[in-house]
Amino acid sequence: MDTETTIGIKNTSKNKVKVILGFIIGFFIIGFFGYYIYNQGKPETKAKKVVDGYLLALKEGTSTIDFKKDNSSNDFVNILNYKYLRCSSVQEKTIKPETILPPNYKRHTINFGTYLRDSGKEVDKYGLNTGENDKQFENYLTSQKEKIKNDKTKTIIEETKVKFVYVETSDIVIPKEINYTEVILLYDLENTNNLGEKLYNKYYFKLDDQDGKFLIADFYK
Repeated sequence: MDTETTIGIKNTSKNKVKVILGFIIGFFIIGFFGYYIYNQGKPETKAKKVVDGYLLALKEGTSTIDFKKDNSSNDFVNILNYKYLRCSSVQEKTIKPETILPPNYKRHTINFGTYLRDSGKEVDKYGLNTGENDKQFENYLTSQKEKIKNDKTKTIIEETKVKFVYVETSDIVIPKEINYTEVILLYDLENTNNLGEKLYNKYYFKLDDQDGKFLIADFYK
């Protein structure tokens, strides 16, 4: 084998090694950036940035207004050092607001009294009969309830064995459900109290994203 052939084979081998190394390095770079992007999007990562920003602001004596839900709540007197320990929990939660009715809405009650009125019967002499054991009243209540349920202009808001209450549907405001994420993080804190004494405690920070971004809702030992 002549010298030129030998050199050519060596160069080809080197090129193959370079290509393989390039693939390996590229794979690790893509994997690293993919993991980094994924990690940055995690709720606990977003929440940690907020708590870190809040504690740094306290340490440097700057405003904390951008980090808390309730800016009237108490802050720490002074933060000396802090250390993130772990994420305690991440939970998906839902708030189901109750139906809102305006102050001047009108309630319509169907009960034993309306049954007597509609059927032309009289109340017993003590006026104590609720109709609980009256089969005719039971049938009346059931038929009235079905009639209201099939009427889209009316909505039942209260229901018991011996009565139900309905309102005009146009009076009702039904808020949307609020879905949000709650994150609780644990930190080591070194801070001072009003007397200037150093304190060392572990604090839990509760955050949620109900306002479209994570904010601190509470903190406690």
